[in-house]
Amino acid sequence: MNFYKFLIVPFLAVAVTACGNDCVSACEDGNECAGVTTKRDCDEFCDKLEKLAEDADCSDQYDDVASCSADQDDQCKDNSEACKSESEAYSKCLTPYCTKNLAACEAALQ
Repeated sequence: MNFYKFLIVPFLAVAVTACGNDCVSACEDGNECAGVTTKRDCDEFCDKLEKLAEDADCSDQYDDVASCSADQDDQCKDNSEACKSESEAYSKCLTPYCTKNLAACEAALQ
């Protein structure tokens, strides 16, 4: 599903705060897209992503990409170009952490 591209580290494709709610909101909208056969538990999914961002010291970049994604009018469209700079900054931040902690990164994205 294209919605999840903004959250995926480069080897796959690229909160309690308001930004955490942005993730949940965008995820819930994404769950309603045509063709989605497996709906995510958005609270759990976003909690995992927020923890990953905190563990990797990438919270600011995560907040930026979550906010950008949530601001898109249609979560069912490929919004990767709309949030490209935010996604690239988040990916760049996560890469060193995920290189050393691959299992933790993969678990957060499941």
